[in-house]
Amino acid sequence: MELNIWELDEAVDWVGELEPRGVSSAVRAALVDCVEIRGHLEKGTALSALAASALLAAWRGHPLAGTPDYVLELVRKQKHPPSGEFVDISARALSRIVSESELLELLQQKGIESELIDLVSALVGLISNSPRDLPPPIKDTRVRPKMGDILQFPLPDGRFAYARVYFKNTLGIYKETSTHASDSPRGSREFLFFVRVPQFLFLDGSFPVIVDRDPLKKDEDKYGPPRFNQSGAVFSIYRNGIEERATADECRGLDRWGLWHMDGVVKRIMLGDGDPEIGELIWPFRRDEYGNVVAVPWKAWPKAI
Repeated sequence: MELNIWELDEAVDWVGELEPRGVSSAVRAALVDCVEIRGHLEKGTALSALAASALLAAWRGHPLAGTPDYVLELVRKQKHPPSGEFVDISARALSRIVSESELLELLQQKGIESELIDLVSALVGLISNSPRDLPPPIKDTRVRPKMGDILQFPLPDGRFAYARVYFKNTLGIYKETSTHASDSPRGSREFLFFVRVPQFLFLDGSFPVIVDRDPLKKDEDKYGPPRFNQSGAVFSIYRNGIEERATADECRGLDRWGLWHMDGVVKRIMLGDGDPEIGELIWPFRRDEYGNVVAVPWKAWPKAI
């Protein structure tokens, strides 16, 4: 097994929110936080610094094998090469990750800490190489989903499932499935659930089939139905593109505003929308104390934990 930073939801989410003009400041902030934060280095801080280092390696013209196209495209849009001080800051951040981090401890418990050490060693080597320009991108002929597109994806039992594209990488998963490819539930508003998926699925053409279009009407909510966020005892509801504070009771019965990998979406469809009685730790979702279906990381670190 090889640890791939770009398969971890924290890394994908971190880089997926970057704008080209904000890359330098975001990389600096992630690396400096990792170096300067006192006390125990939390997993999220370490993963952000790993993602920043991987982006830095690509920015210096030496990307990790398997670096997604959307990361390379972000790097190509930079008008200037990265500052030389980033090399030193990154080395210090990476050194701390493999010496005193929660991330290291989690992997040690699984007996796979060598994967983290190998990844860090590879990043240190790539970043320390002399900077160079990335080769030009291969002409992109892939079709990227747009709002209103209907997507088709296979299920393990041979059926096909369908999703309608909404705003901010949100998919409405139709109740209807089919045993025939290229069927379309166009016009239906019967959905099992709504989920947000990683941005790279829209940027790199990962969806195999767009079977139809069902454009959103003016009176339709392009964000999908309300969903909730929770941070400790603080709740909020994401509605119509706006996040507002809420009570636990107001969040009852809503799905969590989370990031899902398509593997998790398929598992949830196969389990029937999450309605069956399920165990607390069945990946990729569970029910919280209010009975809500709760998403957990779409590539749980390093497995379901």
